[in-house]
Amino acid sequence: MLVKKLIKDKTGKREREPGKFPCFVLFPLLFFLLSACHNPFFPPKAEKTGGGEYFVENAAITIDAIDITVTPPVKGEVPAAAIGGEDNFTLSLISWAPEDNPFEGCTEYTVTITLTADDDYFFAENLSVKLNNVSIASPSVAADTVTFSHKFQATLDKTVTGIAVKNQPKLAYTHGDPLDLSLLVVTLTIDDYGIPDTEDIAFGDFDDCGSGIITNFADGITLSRTNHDSKKITVTFGSLPPAETNALTVAKAGNTLAISCADTTYGGSAPNPSATANTSGGSMSYEYKVQGAADSAYTTTVPANAGNYTVRGASAATANYNAATATANFTINLATLAGTVSITRGGAAITAPVAVDEQLTASYSGGETVSYQWKKDGVNISGATSQTYTPSTAGSYTVTVSAANYISSTSAAVTVKDSAAASISFPDIANGAPELEGYADIEFSRADGIQTIALEDPEQYTEVHWYISGTTISQSYTEPITNGDFIFDPADFAAYANGKYFLTIDVCKTVMVGGAATDMWYNTTIEFDLVN
Repeated sequence: MLVKKLIKDKTGKREREPGKFPCFVLFPLLFFLLSACHNPFFPPKAEKTGGGEYFVENAAITIDAIDITVTPPVKGEVPAAAIGGEDNFTLSLISWAPEDNPFEGCTEYTVTITLTADDDYFFAENLSVKLNNVSIASPSVAADTVTFSHKFQATLDKTVTGIAVKNQPKLAYTHGDPLDLSLLVVTLTIDDYGIPDTEDIAFGDFDDCGSGIITNFADGITLSRTNHDSKKITVTFGSLPPAETNALTVAKAGNTLAISCADTTYGGSAPNPSATANTSGGSMSYEYKVQGAADSAYTTTVPANAGNYTVRGASAATANYNAATATANFTINLATLAGTVSITRGGAAITAPVAVDEQLTASYSGGETVSYQWKKDGVNISGATSQTYTPSTAGSYTVTVSAANYISSTSAAVTVKDSAAASISFPDIANGAPELEGYADIEFSRADGIQTIALEDPEQYTEVHWYISGTTISQSYTEPITNGDFIFDPADFAAYANGKYFLTIDVCKTVMVGGAATDMWYNTTIEFDLVN
């Protein structure tokens, strides 16, 4: 590349360049011939620009890259004062820091070098600099000088020429384990001042002064099966070719899996198991069985009926984790029946004790299909599973209705009494038999526990009505009247609660009044006690 070199002429006159002969001292013909041929022994033509300045065309060569060497520091050696690889430039300055002479051991030294370009050469602004095959960042470049520095590793006692793995580190791992290099030992091949030798360095001494050995997988890193399985560890020392260990084996890890499933109720939400812990993040699937059943009974069908179940969750294997299973128990609870159950007699509600041999009927108000079980004193009655039941003995009776997947429901108890157990007493009788107003007597008799109240000459009445505490009862008569008796059968009074009642008798008799037949009514009231 051609550049123009600036020449100052302080007198304003043209000045010849130093080291060049004036043309007028040569033979005129030779001057003519040589100048016409651009002879290098003649100076280039100068051009005046004004202000006493001249530019001269001159051939200048750019230096784009340099690659030099310097002897690294070694304990006990004298710091290098020369470089290798000079080419179109020369060493102007070399200095070491610290300024130890000779070098001390276990010390990092920095060399600073200044180079000067030869005549007609200059350094490019983006000059590439390598020292001992190491690229130097940001050298300080001027037109004809460059300065740079480089720090060497701690000084070695000996020169290392090779590295090899002697003892393998731990090689077998499980995903998630830390790398353990504690067993690693390398052998360094060294030049002990011209004498070949070897030295074994254990991993624990890799960082000590005199070694500076580096592994590409750092000790203690967490190993991943996908990233480290079948990979080797490389061990390097400076710029020497690296050594390699045998390949690592990183097995899949076990997966920590836990699942849960909330209880539910028949007819409500379906069971919904979920993983509460799944280290691998593997996809989940679920199977179900009745609690206590063999594992062969597991099925993917989600249970719907009430009962106690076990769910087994499975997490699929992933790149780094093995498959895993876990179980959890849950219950589908019985639902509550929508209706209620009660016992009726003849279709009517029962509010008082019932006599034996009367048929009882179970009434259920819900829409579910139910079954029946009659009980006496809380104990199931064998075979009593129909909707109706006729008790043969006294006791407390209930009926229970049941349906699949529902909680059973039991009726209120009904008391059943023996007929002979009822008794009626008439305290008024002790004071004499009552009479119907102005007419007939009332006669009392008892046989086999049945109390009879008989009207004297009943045929004389056209109507007879009997009332118990104001309520008309069935034993009333109209003409022709052949029997005006009132029969106190305890079975008829089983529905009545114990207590005091009043028996009222109304009779009608036709009499002649003023020549006309007229109905005349007579009555009487008798107090009695009922004990069931």
